[in-house]
Amino acid sequence: MALDQQQTTLALASLRLRMGDDLKEFQCAQRMLQRKAVLQDELQWNVIWQGKNAISARLVQRLQRLGGLMGAW
Repeated sequence: MALDQQQTTLALASLRLRMGDDLKEFQCAQRMLQRKAVLQDELQWNVIWQGKNAISARLVQRLQRLGGLMGAW
């Protein structure tokens, strides 16, 4: 039982670290989309928008896993 709790604790810590990185990337993409130069270049805007959507999807997955791990705890 102690091993299961230790594995869950390590998984939670790892997940939280990755979520922190994802949040930083998401916020960076949001700031980039607000720049005037990007707003004037449709191709750049689309690339950043798609990247932001991919990061958003990763965040959703991590939050769902976090919820499951918290239930295991």
